[in-house]
Amino acid sequence: GSTASPLAAMDSTAASAMASALSKASAAPPDVRLAYGTAGFRGEASLLPAATARCGALAALRSREKRGAATGIMVTASHNPVQDNGVKLADPSGAMMAAAWEPLAAQLANARGDAALAEALQAVPWEGAATAAPRVFVGRDTRPSSEGLTAGGAGG
Repeated sequence: GSTASPLAAMDSTAASAMASALSKASAAPPDVRLAYGTAGFRGEASLLPAATARCGALAALRSREKRGAATGIMVTASHNPVQDNGVKLADPSGAMMAAAWEPLAAQLANARGDAALAEALQAVPWEGAATAAPRVFVGRDTRPSSEGLTAGGAGG
């Protein structure tokens, strides 16, 4: 038999179900385009709930793609003003998420509607994901917005 490509896609049924759940959890803010950079997503905290939930989902998918190795989400904006916050993803090594996954994070964070979310989810590498249970650690700082954003990330 043939082997699956390392970039095999999530099937459309699974992608649609996950997209629906993520849409219900939090909609991407209208008229705002978030960019994932070396510090992850950064911005005014009220703009980040959807991105944080979707980062949670992406971290779980990354963990599954890495055969269940732990990944992480950190909600923090370090030295930025208190009304700001951010979210970044960590790979199993503890380093920042692989650069190849950054465009996937941005596509997920900015997807509007179930169809766009499903399309973004189908772009995520999926080989081996069906059998590995994901493990994601979630951390946060003490900003007032961090607790809610962390809950959203854990729910993703």
